[in-house]
Amino acid sequence: MPPSSSRPSSSLKATRPRKSKVQACSTCRKQKARCEVLETNSAGVRKCHRCTVLKAPCSFESDTPSTLPPPTPPSAESPPADTLSALVILPGVSAMHRIQSHALDANPTPKVPFCFTAPPTRVALANYIPPLKPYVWTFVGPCVDWSAPMVAMQELAKVPDVGSSSFVVHDECLEHILPPNEIDNLLSTFTAHYTPWLNFNLVRNAPHHAFLDLVCCTIASRYLDSSTRFIIAPRLQNLTRDKIAEMAFNPAGSQSLDTVQALIILALWAPICGFGAQGDGKMLIGMGVTMAMNMRLNEASSRAIKMRTGTSPLNPMDIAEYEDTMNRARIWIVLSNTETMLCIGSGRPAVSKRSKSDMDLFPILSPDTLEEGRDLRIRLFSELFNATEQGLQVELPRREDIDAWYDGVSASLHAMDRLVELITPLPIARAEEKFFYHILHCVVLCCRQCVLYNALFICRTLVEDQYPLEPAPQWTWFHDIQPHGLNIVPLWGMESIRNAESVLLFTLQCDPASLATSPDIVFAMIGFCGGVVVAMKFFMLRRLGIELGGSGDLLLDQTVDLMSRASISDNHAPIRYANVVRNMLATWHKTDKTALVREAWRFRRDFEHQSRFLGQYAFVAGQNAGQHENEPRSESGSSGSQSGSAGSQSGSAGPPDESQLQGDDFWSEFLQNNPVPHFASPLGI
Repeated sequence: MPPSSSRPSSSLKATRPRKSKVQACSTCRKQKARCEVLETNSAGVRKCHRCTVLKAPCSFESDTPSTLPPPTPPSAESPPADTLSALVILPGVSAMHRIQSHALDANPTPKVPFCFTAPPTRVALANYIPPLKPYVWTFVGPCVDWSAPMVAMQELAKVPDVGSSSFVVHDECLEHILPPNEIDNLLSTFTAHYTPWLNFNLVRNAPHHAFLDLVCCTIASRYLDSSTRFIIAPRLQNLTRDKIAEMAFNPAGSQSLDTVQALIILALWAPICGFGAQGDGKMLIGMGVTMAMNMRLNEASSRAIKMRTGTSPLNPMDIAEYEDTMNRARIWIVLSNTETMLCIGSGRPAVSKRSKSDMDLFPILSPDTLEEGRDLRIRLFSELFNATEQGLQVELPRREDIDAWYDGVSASLHAMDRLVELITPLPIARAEEKFFYHILHCVVLCCRQCVLYNALFICRTLVEDQYPLEPAPQWTWFHDIQPHGLNIVPLWGMESIRNAESVLLFTLQCDPASLATSPDIVFAMIGFCGGVVVAMKFFMLRRLGIELGGSGDLLLDQTVDLMSRASISDNHAPIRYANVVRNMLATWHKTDKTALVREAWRFRRDFEHQSRFLGQYAFVAGQNAGQHENEPRSESGSSGSQSGSAGSQSGSAGPPDESQLQGDDFWSEFLQNNPVPHFASPLGI
């Protein structure tokens, strides 16, 4: 065929006019902010995410469909439209409620990903692309994306908007809602319960701290008596929301140290006890980072170090300036730490970066005072999030880079081990703030869980990308991932299970009243670790035919109960994430275990069928640590041949009857002859 008939000429391309397309709405374009269209309402009207959060008018509402940015096209694996409408876009129903109808009530039989009804041809095998998916989460359903686990947990934990706050009076200032003595009481409550989490004393620059006081009162209003809270909390939340909307449209006029501190608080603790939906912490902290960089707070640490190391003694004016610079440096580092913590497991990198001066400002020394202890926690959090970012940002684009990738992830995990050694004695040495050092240790384990999860996810993705046109080792895929000759996937998989249970154990050692003051993202991390334990129960039974041992069920039940008791209202973070774990655990208890064991048998049978056909069964048996070394093998791979191996007989006979699953003889025979537990990955993500 001539070249001209296969593709257009360059002259035609040059004369063809380019179509212009609106990339952002007018509001976001004016503020130079990121504009994303994430959903469409039932009437077909689209609105960008930023305007939806700020409840601002969006130009996309009046634009024609041709001028709107196109939505993400559905993939080939997407469920049908009627399934999506039932699982994803039902108005007023949370994702956790949707997965119950998909996985809990309907209880669908899991699909077998690879099953031959007849011996395959080599051509068929060469064109087969295994369905590599986050298999351990299939019991949740297709309503969330588990490549970003924290975002998935937050989506599942959302509760529907239980009402409208339109009847609430829109007050102009805090004094119109509360008398001065009640304002002082709420500010004192915030200082007692939440200031230790910030690790710095709030800096109020009169007379511009009205918004900071409003935010503190809004968060502390959860401790009011129920009748007063029912009236006051919605009014405080409405006023806070209105002030944030004003800042979004005029950020330059709102830049101040008080505003940055207020945005940190709102990003860590969403207002509760009102009628509004949960806020977007990452958006709020992004506003704070922009303001802080415009105010050059990121340079405060270097200035403070220069003043501290100067040769001339400081006079009283210099001392006051030094204290102000130190406060600005603390606010910047805490702001950067908060942004990093909110971005962990979300797939989005943090904009702010901690400099060497930020890390050197507070030494890692035994604290003698309360202020030194809080400065030490700022430094430890900074070290933790640096190590976490290092582990999450190491890329594995090619198989040739696997050794360097493994070294980067291992360095991150080793840095966390060193932090644990530093943190372990602090709850005893500094008993006055024992809880905050204890929960810091818990956060270290949660970050470790995210790094392990991400590393295993990358391993699975690499195998998927490496086998586009040839048969991938679907059942032994992790043997392809051996940096420095180490079979790391089973090792990291088992470590992930132990680490997740350790997080639950640390949580159970907390007092409910103290745990209630934790930032919302901490409960999301704890809930994710609980979800990993439940997911592994499904995977072990579905793939190996055995239940995950240990005290996981007891830990999950008690963790759910503790988080429920720590909740102040129905939309408080502890109860929302406790409900997610509770529903996951209920799904496990209601699942037909016999069906999963049958699937494990089919899994083994199909693997043996494929392995015998490809002449690879001897290699696989050799990986089983001599389990079948003395067992006779058949000379032929045909279905009519008989083998002395009990495993081969069971593989050809198909799954057992339900009557066989009742006695101990079946389980002992199954565990002795089933080769899957010896080489299957503990985590099939």
